[in-house]
Amino acid sequence: MDEEMWKDEIEFLESDQEYWKIERMESGDSFNMMSDFIITVEDNSLRYKLAQALQKSKPFRNFKFVIDNSGDNRKRWFEFKDRRLFEWVEGQMGVEGF
Repeated sequence: MDEEMWKDEIEFLESDQEYWKIERMESGDSFNMMSDFIITVEDNSLRYKLAQALQKSKPFRNFKFVIDNSGDNRKRWFEFKDRRLFEWVEGQMGVEGF
């Protein structure tokens, strides 16, 4: 790695700034998030397809394929996911509404 290229960023990170370490979600947490989303889906056919996707091997890939081909529900998924990830970060930081 060319450290000279990242000199300013390295200096900033090594300064006396305060940072929080945010742990990644475990795959089980991500799986539960997808399951929770399915409950909110009003279209019975899509709800069934998403539930089936999670029961096959490679559930994350299958869920992504179904949701990517679900029209407006794809946008709803990303809004749901963003909200849940924000809540996850809040939980990691031990604060609400930071």
